[in-house]
Order: sequence, then structure tokens, then C-alpha cells
Amino acid sequence: MKSKSGVCQTGALYLLVSANLSAAIINIGTGPDTSYVTLETPNLGIRQYAISYTYDPVNNPLGGTALLNLIEVNDPEITFVINDFGSPGQPNEFFSSLEFNGQTEINDFSPGGSAFSYWVAGGQAGAAGFGVPGPVPLPESVWTLGAGLSVNFRLIEPGSNEALVFAPTQLEPSVAPIPEPTSILLLFLGSSGLIHHRRRI
Repeated sequence: MKSKSGVCQTGALYLLVSANLSAAIINIGTGPDTSYVTLETPNLGIRQYAISYTYDPVNNPLGGTALLNLIEVNDPEITFVINDFGSPGQPNEFFSSLEFNGQTEINDFSPGGSAFSYWVAGGQAGAAGFGVPGPVPLPESVWTLGAGLSVNFRLIEPGSNEALVFAPTQLEPSVAPIPEPTSILLLFLGSSGLIHHRRRI
């Protein structure tokens, strides 16, 4: 990734077919916590990642750039370019382009151009400086348009979702945010309990 900051970490790359999705999810990284990234562009279609790491908001807080670094380190088909309009001590990073298998898609804000729109769910967004409000929590189950949100201003928490959609207009991702595995388990246990309760009545 061509950016001035970010955290990289290696991990195994493998495919897992999720019970609640028809598409396979690419799992990368190591650690007990998981966040998700969805890429949706004309060249690569929909590509989804489950990224494992160790959540440490005090000593090692992660931003959106860190997740993209993890994807690039572990998936040789993907290259991201991020431009930093800030300073080394106060980065202000925005997407520039994405390359997939030799096909480049550029963030083009000119009239009639196609641009990436950045969608987020769960976690927090915002940071001190640059006139951006302090971090605020985001709903987990719905996409929120992160227009104007610097990638490094996105604060990652377990279960959070990022989505980059490349289209002529700011289109919401065509897939829903991916729930945490623990959320799926709780939903399953809750449903099982309800069924068991009904059978006893």
C-alpha cells in the first residue's frame, strides 16, 4: 500500500463459506477479535474479508488504513493507493485508487467520473483535529456513508465493517454489514430457546 502510515501484520489466507452469506469470505490476520471489509467494484465484483487482530484501543488503536494494509499484505491480487494530505504527526489519508489483477480503478471526482464511496458500520468515526468531531459510535447493522471521512480517522472495534464501493454515484453496498460470529451465535441460541419454549407450551 502506498501510504505514509499504517499497521501491517501477516496471517493465513483462506476461504470460509459463511452460514449467513452466499459468498465466501476471505479470512486474514491473527488474533481473537474480528472486523470486516467489503470491496465492491466493476473489476472485482464483491470481495469480502474477515480480518482478525487483537483489539487494544489504548496501546494500539487501529484505523481504516490498518485494515487495508492487512488485506494488501495477505492478498497479492489487491493493491491500494492512499494519499496523505496531512503531516507525519497528523496524517489525513484518503483513497486514491485500487488495483485488482492489473486492473486499476481510480477515485475520479470530475464530472461524470466514478469514485469510491466509503461506508462504515459499527466501531467509531471522527477524531480531534482538522475540524472533525470527536469519535462517535456508529450503528452496527446499517451502513453509514463516511463521505469526507479520512481513512485514519475511522476507529476500528471488534465487529466493525468497512465498505469501499466504486460506482458513478454514491451507491450503498449491495450486501449488508457482516455480523460478528458471536452475534450469529447469540441469534441462534435465542431462536433455539424460543422454539424450545414454544414446544413446551
